[in-house]
Amino acid sequence: MPLFTITPSDTDHAPVEVSSPDAAAVLHTIARLNCGEAEVLEDGIYVFSVRLDNNGLWHIHQRSEADAEPIPVYG
Repeated sequence: MPLFTITPSDTDHAPVEVSSPDAAAVLHTIARLNCGEAEVLEDGIYVFSVRLDNNGLWHIHQRSEADAEPIPVYG
């Protein structure tokens, strides 16, 4: 089963790991964390970025190689 790592953009939140057969659990976890925006890795590989707007719409995208920056580590 894939292991998803959610790294919130807000460094006040620690990264969270979710073991799930699909990425849907990631969206539910981000909503519960109330972090608003996060990077998502699957088995250690970047897969997408996500932001939850106040109106409840998800913005899911992949950053380009040119925009890629190291993902900050909590702490």
